[in-house]
Amino acid sequence: MCTTVYLASSTPVPIIRPDAATHLSVTPLEQTNPALASLSRILSFPHISVVGAHTGCGCGFQGTNLDHAEDPDDIRTSRLLLSHYLAARLKEGAHLQIYACWAGDERRPSRSQRSITSEEIASHSFVERQLLDLG
Repeated sequence: MCTTVYLASSTPVPIIRPDAATHLSVTPLEQTNPALASLSRILSFPHISVVGAHTGCGCGFQGTNLDHAEDPDDIRTSRLLLSHYLAARLKEGAHLQIYACWAGDERRPSRSQRSITSEEIASHSFVERQLLDLG
């Protein structure tokens, strides 16, 4: 089972297609995805994307999933790239939220909420079902 990291934004965000050479992907959540209705109750912003690390999923930001061979340098690089990506969106004036949960747990309510800076993302492991407001 994988961690899924969702990014909600007040404005559309640039897409980064997943590929073997990148440590970050950002793909819009398809309108037909059944998770969208559940996430819309948790996230405040209309533009929802799925964010992946070097593993292709959110597990690579955590460094704790045994299904993926984890290299600390890959984890650091993925987190740093996400931090830069989020900082650029904030600089453009977007309002952002991040929500991480186990794949399939999107229907479960969030457990907690906190504010975080884009810089903190570089050293942050996502807490399951914690809503992060970025500012």
